[in-house]
Amino acid sequence: MHSLLNLRKTVGPSYNVDPEDVLTLKKALNKTGHYKMPDFGLTPYPDTPLMKGIKSFQKDTGLKQDSIVKPGGPTAKMLGGLLSSNSLTQPHQKPRQRQPWETPPIIPQDNRPVRDTGLLGLTAKMAAKKEEQQTTQNQPSEQKVAMAPAVVPFGVWLMQTLGVASVALAMAIYNRFSKSRQKALKDQYNSANSDNDDFCYNRYEQESGNCSKWDEKWLAGCKKRATIRRDLCSRKISTEPPEWGPSDMEVSPPR
Repeated sequence: MHSLLNLRKTVGPSYNVDPEDVLTLKKALNKTGHYKMPDFGLTPYPDTPLMKGIKSFQKDTGLKQDSIVKPGGPTAKMLGGLLSSNSLTQPHQKPRQRQPWETPPIIPQDNRPVRDTGLLGLTAKMAAKKEEQQTTQNQPSEQKVAMAPAVVPFGVWLMQTLGVASVALAMAIYNRFSKSRQKALKDQYNSANSDNDDFCYNRYEQESGNCSKWDEKWLAGCKKRATIRRDLCSRKISTEPPEWGPSDMEVSPPR
């Protein structure tokens, strides 16, 4: 059932290999989809991809995964049997008819075929892997990068949607009402501050006039008190000292 590969020596990571055996294994594993053909062609050297391909083939076929292929060994027999099957060597021929003693595949209720662990199932798996590898090789190396659409500024989008004239009219109305509102608030603020300043200065004039009724030695202190009260009033600070009076003349030295 199995045909042997014509290997002269053992091929493995720590073996003195024969260059022809290396080329034979690379060609065989390339057919099963376990070795990718380099762009520069095959070389008679036991490189890392070859060892990984042998180990991958052994894993798929349920063999010992040691990356070693001996002449007449299990890996060589299995690989030779797959190469001799019609699905790999003659892919365009009609598929081999199932023999009466071979077990047909079991189809469960969900219509998914059960994995066939026999030689035919393994052959189909190798052929599918080979086809997938060829599809990957035929794809262009340069991939197009999807560019994100540019974000349109809100102003540009608004003008495109409503038109330039409509946007200009809306902005003019907004600016007019905005300026009117700002002017009204400013006038209100100035009016409030003006009323407060008038009150403070009127009070200052009255208190400064009252200082003249005191003795001349108290005149400077009285006017200074009036000035302090005026400044605190303009700044709206409630902690003002009281107006100059007889009590200040009892504790304050003459000025």
